[in-house]
Amino acid sequence: MVSPPGILTPRSSRTAALKSPSHLLKLAVAHAISQSTLLASYEVVADTMLEDPLTVSIPRQLAEKGEIKLKRRVALRLTGQLFKMRQNVNLKSHVLDVPELFWSEASLQGLYDAVREYMEIDPRVKSLNLKLDSVADLVCGLPLSSPLIHPACFGGSRCI
Repeated sequence: MVSPPGILTPRSSRTAALKSPSHLLKLAVAHAISQSTLLASYEVVADTMLEDPLTVSIPRQLAEKGEIKLKRRVALRLTGQLFKMRQNVNLKSHVLDVPELFWSEASLQGLYDAVREYMEIDPRVKSLNLKLDSVADLVCGLPLSSPLIHPACFGGSRCI
């Protein structure tokens, strides 16, 4: 493995040493780690949504009975949870943003990018959005209002 700029060759698979005691190097690594940690919390919430008995019951009900027995209020809550999660991941959380520090300290960008790559942040964000798309596909099948203006279908999901 090639070590990222600013980091010595890893001592083991879980540790690495910085070439310099610079607080800016530590900050670059910390930004990437904090983004990974925040993303991990969103991944847990998405997995919980997908494994929730309510979510699991939607395709089962459709397959077995051809209808969904779900109160409108419950369906709207599920839609709201989905919107909130998508907003947090893609708009509010800064998981996708490069911190402003790297505009003034461009030399740290390589280290930051290397740690993000090591933490697999971009592929994890894509995977998380695919999970949220699958929840959106389920929600699109819920009888909330006119199928032409279904709120869960906004945001790139395909309604079937």
